[in-house]
Amino acid sequence: MDQALKADPNHIPALIGKGDLFARLGDERAASAHYGVAVRLAERLPSQPTEWRAELDRSAAARRRMTVSAKTTAWLRGFEDNGRAASRARRARLVG
Repeated sequence: MDQALKADPNHIPALIGKGDLFARLGDERAASAHYGVAVRLAERLPSQPTEWRAELDRSAAARRRMTVSAKTTAWLRGFEDNGRAASRARRARLVG
C-alpha cells in the first residue's frame, strides 16, 4: 500500500486498504481520513470500476460510523469535563 501511495497518492484501492489497516489498529481518525479521501476522489471520477463500488460504499459507511463515534466521544468528554468543573465548584463553595 505504501509503495502504491508513494507512486500515486490518489490510488483509491490503496487509500481504502490503508484506511482498513488503521481501523484494525484502532486509529479511527487516520482510518476515517483515508476513507474520506478515497470516497471524495471516487466521486470526482466520471465513472468508477464496478469492483470498487462495494469497497467505496463500505468505506463511506465506516467513515460515517467513525465520525459519529468521534463526536459522541467528544461530547462525553465535554460532559465529564463539565462534571469535574461542577464538582470542583461545589467543593470550593463547601470549603470556602
